Amino acid sequence: MDENYTRSSYVTITSEDGNSILFAANNSRLSINHVQRYIPNTDGLTFTSDGTEYLVPIHNGDFLLPPTIELYKAFHKDESTIELDDLIRKYFYTRLTYKEIIAVLSADYKINMSLITFKRHIKRLGLRRKNIIENPLVEIITIIELELEGSGKLLGYRSIWQRVRKYNHVDVKQETVRELLKIMDPDGVEERSRSKLKRRVYIVEGPNGTWHMDGYDKLKRWGFAIHGCADGFSKKIIWLRVSRSNNKPQIVLHYFLDAIQELGLIPTILRADGGSENGLTGEAFVALRSLHDDESAGHKSFHTGPSTANERIEKYWLQLRNHTCEYYIQVFKRMQDLNLIDNGNPFHVEFLRYCFGPQIEYDLKRAMDEWNEHRIRHQNLVKLPAGIPNVLFKCPEMFDAHDCKKSVLQSDIDVLYQVAEEPFLVDPLVQEIVDIVRPGAQIPCDTRSAIDLFLALTTYVDNL
Repeated sequence: MDENYTRSSYVTITSEDGNSILFAANNSRLSINHVQRYIPNTDGLTFTSDGTEYLVPIHNGDFLLPPTIELYKAFHKDESTIELDDLIRKYFYTRLTYKEIIAVLSADYKINMSLITFKRHIKRLGLRRKNIIENPLVEIITIIELELEGSGKLLGYRSIWQRVRKYNHVDVKQETVRELLKIMDPDGVEERSRSKLKRRVYIVEGPNGTWHMDGYDKLKRWGFAIHGCADGFSKKIIWLRVSRSNNKPQIVLHYFLDAIQELGLIPTILRADGGSENGLTGEAFVALRSLHDDESAGHKSFHTGPSTANERIEKYWLQLRNHTCEYYIQVFKRMQDLNLIDNGNPFHVEFLRYCFGPQIEYDLKRAMDEWNEHRIRHQNLVKLPAGIPNVLFKCPEMFDAHDCKKSVLQSDIDVLYQVAEEPFLVDPLVQEIVDIVRPGAQIPCDTRSAIDLFLALTTYVDNL
């Protein structure tokens, strides 16, 4: 990359088995994937300053290294041995209330405790939500600036505040983030204040009563086909994936099978539009539901209709565009205006997937997590409880509802996988071209480096 764009420095990282490796960091950023290539299973880095050990923050798949620190230690945390303290810290920085955290710990990890005991743990760990001592302002501003350089520029102050806390474990008040955004992004604040969301009436008995699935095509012209599914009761996003196609029946079926295998259940009803891409999944779902004897079993379990009637997922597409996709739409349109992208050139589309794909996948994962962890306020015209999607989905009894899930056998899922097609985004052959044009190049982790590599690749191919 041109020297005008990067400032390189060298740092030493020591693995848990004592091996030390020298890495080159660009602008104090180091790709997690690059570190894991040489130190497998690295989950994080720590450094020591003035006798105190600190955790290195992570942003957009990069370690954000303090500019004056040269020595770091890598560590690996086995998910099967997550300690209680780690779980409490993890959920403390979400929007869950103390009672909701206790319910999730019980539902997901079989950890049961009273509210009094939980508060003792919070006090012992030094965690607080009131009268907090904020991190240094310069650190908060730096993290917000990084968010505003990407899709975070589409978010309001509550979502930015949540990202700062969740992904960086930085203590900051909502009001501080709101005031900073008014200074740092006044145009964005004004534009978002004009937006209003109209809501429609919706009734369902509980989580897994109805799943709504659909494809999203706003980025499809540039090679990114998105597909998603939402639970009707909790509004939880079940999956949000991107690949080369979202209208190939075998790929849609694979998304569905991945979800039911992970959750170990199927919904009572599956709803989709009448497109042919949903036919195979519909047939598979009806076959699975034929093993049950409730009134919605068999062919009554799969509902099709116009997209306008598939409201749960359709409403989420507006949220996704406003919070994530609009940023990439504007980036790609600007590149087209400058004649940098030719949509009719298959090489250009493949290079876009390679350069921007990891960033888009990461942003979609964050968008899904943030939605599933945000608090939905009470709506007068909607006969559903208010709350956080993840909690509504996992603990319906807290809201006088019941789980409508149906059983499914792993052996049946395995049979259906044989007719499904595993989705992928980037053609493996693109890596061979990258190795020729930029040997040893890291996968781009931000828009600037993605555009830089894209231009290098298209220039090389166009000149052949």
